[in-house]
Amino acid sequence: MRRGQHTGRVKPDKKQRAAMKSLSEKEILELLLAQLSKRALSGKCFDALFPFLQKIHRRLAESSPGSPESSMSSALQRNLQKAMSRMSCQQMVCFVEKSTNLDTRLMQQLKEQLQGNQRTTPDFTASSVWL
Repeated sequence: MRRGQHTGRVKPDKKQRAAMKSLSEKEILELLLAQLSKRALSGKCFDALFPFLQKIHRRLAESSPGSPESSMSSALQRNLQKAMSRMSCQQMVCFVEKSTNLDTRLMQQLKEQLQGNQRTTPDFTASSVWL
Protein backbone atom coordinates (compact mmCIF):
# COMPACT_ATOMS: atom_id res chain seq x y z
CA MET A 1 0.00 0.00 0.00
CA ARG A 2 1.28 3.45 -0.88
CA ARG A 3 1.91 6.01 1.81
CA GLY A 4 -1.17 8.15 2.40
CA GLN A 5 -3.47 5.67 0.70
CA HIS A 6 -6.57 4.98 2.73
CA THR A 7 -8.57 1.84 2.99
CA GLY A 8 -11.88 1.62 4.76
CA ARG A 9 -13.66 4.46 6.47
CA VAL A 10 -12.28 8.00 6.35
CA LYS A 11 -12.93 9.82 9.60
CA PRO A 12 -13.01 13.63 9.53
CA ASP A 13 -11.00 15.29 12.26
CA LYS A 14 -12.39 17.54 15.00
CA LYS A 15 -11.78 20.78 13.06
CA GLN A 16 -13.44 19.39 9.94
CA ARG A 17 -16.50 18.26 11.91
CA ALA A 18 -16.77 21.65 13.65
CA ALA A 19 -16.35 23.48 10.35
CA MET A 20 -19.08 21.42 8.69
CA LYS A 21 -21.49 22.20 11.53
CA SER A 22 -20.84 25.93 11.17
CA LEU A 23 -21.33 26.19 7.40
CA SER A 24 -24.48 27.57 5.82
CA GLU A 25 -26.72 25.32 3.75
CA LYS A 26 -25.50 27.02 0.57
CA GLU A 27 -21.84 26.36 1.43
CA ILE A 28 -22.54 22.73 2.28
CA LEU A 29 -24.54 22.16 -0.90
CA GLU A 30 -21.77 23.75 -2.99
CA LEU A 31 -19.18 21.41 -1.44
CA LEU A 32 -21.45 18.42 -1.90
CA LEU A 33 -22.27 19.41 -5.47
CA ALA A 34 -18.58 19.67 -6.36
CA GLN A 35 -17.76 16.24 -4.94
CA LEU A 36 -20.79 14.44 -6.34
CA SER A 37 -20.28 16.08 -9.76
CA LYS A 38 -16.70 14.77 -9.89
CA ARG A 39 -17.93 11.27 -9.12
CA ALA A 40 -20.74 11.48 -11.64
CA LEU A 41 -18.35 12.70 -14.35
CA SER A 42 -15.92 9.90 -13.61
CA GLY A 43 -18.73 7.52 -14.53
CA LYS A 44 -18.81 5.68 -11.22
CA CYS A 45 -22.46 6.36 -10.46
CA PHE A 46 -23.79 8.91 -12.96
CA ASP A 47 -27.28 7.43 -13.23
CA ALA A 48 -27.77 7.36 -9.47
CA LEU A 49 -26.36 10.83 -8.84
CA PHE A 50 -27.84 12.80 -11.75
CA PRO A 51 -31.34 13.31 -10.23
CA PHE A 52 -29.83 14.37 -6.94
CA LEU A 53 -27.40 16.79 -8.63
CA GLN A 54 -30.45 18.39 -10.25
CA LYS A 55 -32.10 18.76 -6.82
CA ILE A 56 -28.98 20.45 -5.44
CA HIS A 57 -28.88 22.84 -8.41
CA ARG A 58 -32.56 23.69 -7.90
CA ARG A 59 -32.04 24.20 -4.17
CA LEU A 60 -29.07 26.52 -4.80
CA ALA A 61 -31.07 28.46 -7.40
CA GLU A 62 -33.94 28.86 -4.93
CA SER A 63 -31.66 30.18 -2.20
CA SER A 64 -31.77 33.91 -1.79
CA PRO A 65 -29.84 35.67 -4.58
CA GLY A 66 -28.53 38.25 -2.13
CA SER A 67 -27.05 35.67 0.21
CA PRO A 68 -23.50 36.46 1.30
CA GLU A 69 -20.52 34.84 -0.35
CA SER A 70 -18.80 31.97 1.39
CA SER A 71 -17.38 32.81 4.80
CA MET A 72 -15.14 29.77 4.58
CA SER A 73 -11.41 30.33 4.06
CA SER A 74 -9.85 28.81 0.95
CA ALA A 75 -7.62 26.61 3.14
CA LEU A 76 -10.62 25.23 5.02
CA GLN A 77 -12.48 24.69 1.75
CA ARG A 78 -9.53 22.72 0.30
CA ASN A 79 -9.23 20.72 3.53
CA LEU A 80 -12.92 19.75 3.49
CA GLN A 81 -12.84 18.95 -0.23
CA LYS A 82 -9.80 16.72 0.25
CA ALA A 83 -11.42 14.85 3.14
CA MET A 84 -14.69 14.45 1.26
CA SER A 85 -12.91 13.21 -1.86
CA ARG A 86 -11.62 10.22 0.13
CA MET A 87 -15.06 9.30 1.44
CA SER A 88 -17.61 7.04 -0.14
CA CYS A 89 -20.86 8.73 -1.13
CA GLN A 90 -22.56 7.25 1.94
CA GLN A 91 -19.80 8.49 4.26
CA MET A 92 -20.00 11.93 2.70
CA VAL A 93 -23.74 12.12 3.27
CA CYS A 94 -23.35 11.03 6.92
CA PHE A 95 -20.63 13.67 7.41
CA VAL A 96 -22.62 16.47 5.77
CA GLU A 97 -25.98 15.69 7.35
CA LYS A 98 -24.63 16.43 10.85
CA SER A 99 -24.87 20.12 10.05
CA THR A 100 -27.88 21.76 11.68
CA ASN A 101 -28.14 24.22 8.77
CA LEU A 102 -29.08 21.56 6.23
CA ASP A 103 -32.53 20.39 5.19
CA THR A 104 -32.82 16.84 6.54
CA ARG A 105 -35.41 15.85 3.90
CA LEU A 106 -32.96 16.54 1.10
CA MET A 107 -30.26 14.44 2.74
CA GLN A 108 -32.71 11.63 3.49
CA GLN A 109 -33.64 11.53 -0.20
CA LEU A 110 -29.97 11.21 -1.14
CA LYS A 111 -29.40 8.43 1.39
CA GLU A 112 -32.39 6.50 0.06
CA GLN A 113 -31.27 7.03 -3.52
CA LEU A 114 -27.74 5.82 -2.77
CA GLN A 115 -28.99 2.79 -0.84
CA GLY A 116 -31.38 1.89 -3.64
CA ASN A 117 -28.59 2.21 -6.19
CA GLN A 118 -26.30 0.02 -4.09
CA ARG A 119 -28.84 -2.81 -4.19
CA THR A 120 -29.31 -2.63 -7.97
CA THR A 121 -25.72 -2.03 -9.06
CA PRO A 122 -23.55 -5.10 -9.64
CA ASP A 123 -20.23 -5.38 -7.82
CA PHE A 124 -18.19 -5.21 -11.00
CA THR A 125 -17.62 -2.55 -13.62
CA ALA A 126 -18.15 -3.06 -17.33
CA SER A 127 -14.42 -2.66 -17.95
CA SER A 128 -13.69 -5.72 -15.80
CA VAL A 129 -15.78 -8.06 -17.92
CA TRP A 130 -14.00 -10.13 -20.56
CA LEU A 131 -15.85 -10.27 -23.85
